[in-house]
Amino acid sequence: AALERVRAARYDLIVSDIRMPAGDGEAFYREAVAAQPDLAGRFLFITGDTANPGAWAFLQSARIAVLEKPFKADELLAAIARLNP
Repeated sequence: AALERVRAARYDLIVSDIRMPAGDGEAFYREAVAAQPDLAGRFLFITGDTANPGAWAFLQSARIAVLEKPFKADELLAAIARLNP
């Protein structure tokens, strides 16, 4: 559903979990960026999956901003501000 929305409208920022019950954050990112290449620098992933080396390798190789769970509202706002200077 999120990918359909990305294909239909322009977004200033995408905040997504890396692991989702009905999807994969990495696949969502790749397809969203294929649809709208300028989204590449406007993604913020949130994750509690800090022990997964595959997820971290993807995040680091793609140079995607990440915020580890749990986090406070001011940490989320600061992460967003870093993406939109």
